[in-house]
Amino acid sequence: MFSPRYFLACTLLATTAASADITLTTTFGNAAQTAPTAVTLTNTWSEGANLPEITGSITALTNSNGNVNLQTSKDAGTDASVLTPNSNVGPTGTPPTAYPWTLTMAYSSGSAAIEPEIASITLSVVLFNSSGAYQTESATWTDPNNPGNPGYIDFSANLTSGDITLGTCTGRLIMEHGQGKVPFSVTLTPTSPVSLDDKTDFTVSLELTPALSAGTFVGLNSISYTLVPEPTTALLTLPALGALLLRRRRRA
Repeated sequence: MFSPRYFLACTLLATTAASADITLTTTFGNAAQTAPTAVTLTNTWSEGANLPEITGSITALTNSNGNVNLQTSKDAGTDASVLTPNSNVGPTGTPPTAYPWTLTMAYSSGSAAIEPEIASITLSVVLFNSSGAYQTESATWTDPNNPGNPGYIDFSANLTSGDITLGTCTGRLIMEHGQGKVPFSVTLTPTSPVSLDDKTDFTVSLELTPALSAGTFVGLNSISYTLVPEPTTALLTLPALGALLLRRRRRA
């Protein structure tokens, strides 16, 4: 015979399991060439996620001068799994000018709707120089508006579906020095809830706003979307669980 406490414990476990966060990770391929739209995106759900297959593509990579190609030299530029916009996001030239880039990616699940809400976006970021070599610890940056503080880059991911604005996630990378091939992890969180709300496609526009005393180039190893299933997903498990436990109790 099952006690009310047992029933409650199982209910809480089922609710927690059903509402556990899941992750969609985007990695890059064929990136050791100049055309960003020719880069392939591989999208992988975390283990156990019962969600539709997602396809994706890069639709644009731009800065204030127009379209941006990829760096194809040295370390970062010859790694086909690293997206390497050839655009200096820190001040360079005379007068010093920065060229932060904007990356636009389109995702689709075909005819199957996506339900979860986006809880955060994590970027795996690498820094490299104009020749494609990774920035080592000898490269340092300060905030030009506050010279005693390290430089930083603000990231903003704007999500849309057609003409519908889904929301924005923001985060900051504090840059004291380079760290070679080892990537920085930058977490972007929603400024308000971002729900995919049964969408079958969505677009992500990733923008940079730097505050740097010197130049650098910014690349991406991967992008991970942490999603939380809609509350109804968890609630739907409760009647089934209750029926199962009641049946077992009667048999006992």
